[in-house]
This record gives sequence, C-alpha cells and structure tokens, in this order.
Amino acid sequence: MKTLLSNYLHGAGTLQAVRAAGDFEALCLAVREDRAGRLRWKLHRRLGLAPWTGAPGRDEYLYALAQFQADLEEAMENLCPACRERTDGARCRACGAAIPTENPDFDESRFEELKHDGSAL
Repeated sequence: MKTLLSNYLHGAGTLQAVRAAGDFEALCLAVREDRAGRLRWKLHRRLGLAPWTGAPGRDEYLYALAQFQADLEEAMENLCPACRERTDGARCRACGAAIPTENPDFDESRFEELKHDGSAL
C-alpha cells in the first residue's frame, strides 16, 4: 500500500530514493512543486484536519515537515528584504530583540584542551 508521501512524490522521484539519499531538500522541492498537494495541505490546515487517516507513520511526519518548510518559505517570499533579514535568527518572544547565537563565555582553548585530554576535568 502506498503511503501519502509516496503518492505525492510520484513526479519528482520515489520515496525510497529520497530516503536512500537522505535528502530532505529534495523532498521539500518535490513538495513545493506539487501544486495540487500544496492546495490539499492548505485546505486541511485551514479546516484543522490531518491529511492522512489512521495513525501517522514516519512518512506522514516527513511529509508534514516538508509541507511546514514550504509554508515557511512561502511566508518569507512575501516579505521585503529588510523584514526577511530581521526574521533570520532567534528572537525574544516578549520584546523581539535578537538572541545571540554564540556563547560569549565559550573558551575555545579550554574546549580543545578538554577535547584532546579528557582527564583535565
């Protein structure tokens, strides 16, 4: 029995090929190019319904993840370059300030020392 995801990937390659390559980007591209599949996904989301019947398996979760990625990419395409740049990176939920991605207290030399000599603890 074909899964929901394999049904949507018929035009862009097989699910087995995507799994074998481990190429999530190829899956996202296949999902974005499937206009009918995107329309079904958006309709299900609007109605608050799951696009599969029964308990979702790995394939259904991969499909949903690829659809969410496509949703995010579409939302980003609708922003001006300045707003698109502001959305990159982590933001505080309360005030919207940028959250630093690097730890200012990180000591690279200490890390390398511990990495090569575990007894330094």
